[in-house]
Amino acid sequence: MRTERFRGALLSALIVASLMALAISLLSVSPSTAAPEGLTPRAPIYIYANDGFILANGVVGGSGTENDPYIIENWDIDASSDHGIIVRNTTAYFIIRNCYLHGDVANYGGISFSNVTNGVLDNNLVKNNNYRGIWLVNSSNNTINNNIVKNTYYYGIRLDHSYTNLIINNIVENNGLGIFIHEHSDNNIVTNNVVGNNHDGISLNRSDNNLILNNLTRNNQNWGIHFYASSNNIVENNIVENHGQGGICLSTSSENNRISNNTVGNNYFNGIFLGWDSHNNRISNNLVRNNYDDGIQLDYHSDNNLIYHNNFVNNATQAIDSCSNYWDNGYPSGGNYWSDYSGADADNDGIGDTPYSIPRGNNQNRYPLMNPFVPPEEALHIPTRWPLIAGIVGAVVMVSVATVFYIRKMRPKKVKRRRRRKRRRQARK
Repeated sequence: MRTERFRGALLSALIVASLMALAISLLSVSPSTAAPEGLTPRAPIYIYANDGFILANGVVGGSGTENDPYIIENWDIDASSDHGIIVRNTTAYFIIRNCYLHGDVANYGGISFSNVTNGVLDNNLVKNNNYRGIWLVNSSNNTINNNIVKNTYYYGIRLDHSYTNLIINNIVENNGLGIFIHEHSDNNIVTNNVVGNNHDGISLNRSDNNLILNNLTRNNQNWGIHFYASSNNIVENNIVENHGQGGICLSTSSENNRISNNTVGNNYFNGIFLGWDSHNNRISNNLVRNNYDDGIQLDYHSDNNLIYHNNFVNNATQAIDSCSNYWDNGYPSGGNYWSDYSGADADNDGIGDTPYSIPRGNNQNRYPLMNPFVPPEEALHIPTRWPLIAGIVGAVVMVSVATVFYIRKMRPKKVKRRRRRKRRRQARK
C-alpha cells in the first residue's frame, strides 16, 4: 500500500512539474529574432481612413470589429524610398503582425500612426530606418507588443500627443533614443521591455501620469530612464544598469513622481539624479549599488523630496544633496541603509543611534537603518505578470487534484480485484 501511494504521489509530482515547466516556458516568450524567411515582398502600405483597410493595402482578413479586427501580416516591406506603413484617421480595430520593415540611410521610418485608435503592432521586426522605427502621433488606445526595433538613427519608438497606449514586451536596441514619450503623451504604460545600447533608454518629455514598470534598461550611452518636465509618473520594478551617464534622471520641474523598487547599479556617474527644480518626488525601496560616482544626487534647487527605505551599497559617493530634502520617514519607520554607516545601535531597534550626514549641505538621514531594507511582500507592485502566473498555478492545482482523483478513484477493475484476492489470501493465513 505504501509503495502504491508513493507511486501515485510521484506521478502527481511529475505531472505538476511538467505543467509548471510549461507555465514557465509560456512566461518566458520573447520577440523572435529569426530572419524573415517566408514573408511576401510588397510595396509600402498607406491607409488614410477606415475604408482603406482593403486587400490592395495588405489586409488579408477581418472585418474591423473588436472581435474580428482587420489583419495585415507576413509582409516584407522595403522602407528605403518611403515610410513602410502609414495609418491615419482610423477608428477600426486592426492588427499589423509578423511583418519585416527595413530601410537604409534615407529619411524614412518604419511604421507611423496619426490620429489612430484601436491598432495593434505585434511581433514585427523594424530595423535600419533612418528616421523613426515606430511613431504614434495624436493616437490612443493602441498596443505595441512583442516587436523588435533596432538600428534606427533617431527614435526606436516615439509617441507625440498620444495617450493610454500600451508598450509591452518589446526589444528596442541600437537606436538614437530608445522609447521616447513626448509632448503631453499621458497615461501610457511602458512595461516588460528590454531597452539597450541606445543614446537614452526610456525618456519622458513634458508627459505625465505614465507607468514605467518592469523594464530592463542597460548599456545606453546617456541615461537609462530620463524625465524632462514630466510629473506624476511611476517608475517601479525596473533594472537600470550600466549606462554611460547615469541610471534615473528627473530634471526641469519633474515633480510628484514615484521611484520605487528599482535596481540601479553600475552606472558611470549617478545612480539617481534629481535636478533643476524637481520637487516633491518620492524615492523609496530602491537598491542603488556600485555606481562609479554618486549613488544619488540632488542639486539645482530640487527641494522637498522624500528619500527613504533605499539600500545604498558600495557607491563611490553614496549621496550628495545641496538642497533641502527629507532622508527618512520618521521613527520607527526609519530612513535608508548605507553600506558605509559605522554607527552603533545600542537599543537593538534596527535604527542607528547617530544620524548619517549627507555631503554638500545640511541634510541628514536621522534614522539610518542598520540592515538592508526588505520591503514587505504586499508592498511590491508587480501587476503585469502575476495575474497570469496566478492563473497558471491555479490551473496546475486543479489539474493536479483531478489527476490524484483519477489515480485513486478510477483505477482499472483488475487492480481492485487483485487487491481483494490478496486480502482474502492474507485472511486465510
